[in-house]
Amino acid sequence: MAWAMDELEARAHRQLEALYSVQDDIGAVRVVEESADGRVRVDVDGAGGLVGLTLSPTAAQLGAAELARVIVDTAARGAHRALAQRACITTEFLTRFAELTAPPGDATTRTSRETPSATTQSDSRS
Repeated sequence: MAWAMDELEARAHRQLEALYSVQDDIGAVRVVEESADGRVRVDVDGAGGLVGLTLSPTAAQLGAAELARVIVDTAARGAHRALAQRACITTEFLTRFAELTAPPGDATTRTSRETPSATTQSDSRS
C-alpha cells in the first residue's frame, strides 16, 4: 500500500512540474515584429499583448493616421506569431499531460513502437 501512495505522490509531482513548465514556457514567449519600412518595431508577449514599441526618427513623417495604422498592423502580426507559438507550446503540453494523467498501463501511454500496426491487425484477421 505504501508503494501505491509513493507512486501516486510521484505522479502528482510530475503533473505539477509539467504545469509549471508550460506556464514558464508561455511566459517566456516574446516576439519582435517590424513594419515593412522599418519605422515601427513592436515587442509582443505570449498573450499577444504589446509590451514594447519603438519608432524610428522618420516615423513621424507618416502622419498620425498612417502611423497609427502601421503600429496596429505591425502589432497584429506580432500578436498572431506570438499566439501561434503559444498554441504550439500548448499542443505539446496537452500531449505530454495526457500521458501523465492516463491510468497506468492505458493504451494511450504506449509508444508508437508498442502500438500494433494496421497491417499486423488486418493480417491477424485472415
